[in-house]
Amino acid sequence: IAVCEMPRRNYLAGRYIRCWSPDWQARLIHRQRTEWDVGHLPENRRPMPGFGIRRLRGPLLHGRAGGFTPTDLVDGVKMPSSAELLASNLARRGKRATLANLLFRPPATFLKYYILRGGILDGRLGLVIAYKTMIGVMLKYTALFAKELTRDDGDGAAR
Repeated sequence: IAVCEMPRRNYLAGRYIRCWSPDWQARLIHRQRTEWDVGHLPENRRPMPGFGIRRLRGPLLHGRAGGFTPTDLVDGVKMPSSAELLASNLARRGKRATLANLLFRPPATFLKYYILRGGILDGRLGLVIAYKTMIGVMLKYTALFAKELTRDDGDGAAR
């Protein structure tokens, strides 16, 4: 075994957040048996050939130390920089900001977190989390679109 993953149970303001859980996290990692790809966000950890991943059943309880602050839900400073990093990762992998991605991914993300992952059962907090997640996806694909618009084609002029 090279990597052990465990389900993370997320808490915000002391409340269990259904739509963010389980969020599988690799937390027990054998360094000599794992390949680290730090060029991706989130970091990619793959077991080397001959080794595997084990999924543990016991959850990792994840709650913010120090209590809840309004910036937990409205972190306008962090979202654009995260979107930029994620867009760069998408561009490196050859992904494009197609019309379908720009139009349909944000609302599909909202529906995924609010309906399919049970955010609706978290009440108004679930609604806000699904909405915030949708905004993050919208920013990510908007940043990718901006990268495509300003990419240099080799002749010194941006597209």
